Amino acid sequence: RLWNGSQWTDFSACPSGFSGKVLLVVHGMASSIEGAFGGSVNLIKGAGSYDQVLGFNYDWTDRLESNGQDLATFITDVSSKCLSMTQLDIEAHSEGVPVALSGTSRAALDPNNGTRAKTFMKHVVALGGPLKGTPAANDATNFLSLILHGNPKATFPNAMDLKNILLRPFIDDLKPASASLSTIRAAARDQL
Repeated sequence: RLWNGSQWTDFSACPSGFSGKVLLVVHGMASSIEGAFGGSVNLIKGAGSYDQVLGFNYDWTDRLESNGQDLATFITDVSSKCLSMTQLDIEAHSEGVPVALSGTSRAALDPNNGTRAKTFMKHVVALGGPLKGTPAANDATNFLSLILHGNPKATFPNAMDLKNILLRPFIDDLKPASASLSTIRAAARDQL
């Protein structure tokens, strides 16, 4: 998605005038960029002197590494098409942090465009990400309470009900000492 100064719009190719320092925002669990970054984008944009802001929505109930691969594809696509971009910073929160780290390290390894993507990626701002997992993922009651009470505006992909959320793969990925989080941390450490 592309922030046009007042709302999020579709982004499929670099629009005319897309250049300079770019911020890419990645939402957290039970959210979307529209919900997580809607009211604060202009403040963040101004504070960081960004020329453009992009947003990446992902299915937060899917595997962290699957979402990371989708983000990597987006980063390499933007890097190859937006030739006037001079810098790409990423700001992510909650579950978006491991997704962002997975995506940036995968983009840096991309055989077709990894060098260009890595050249532009300068900063990753990680806000409260569960990089070592969360104990809430070990207990269904705590987890559902966290989702329902922690985010009253929670969004669920594909009209999913609460019962089915507990069957989704992100639960195992977010458990403390998960193999997925270990892989993501190691790849980020090696590539970024």
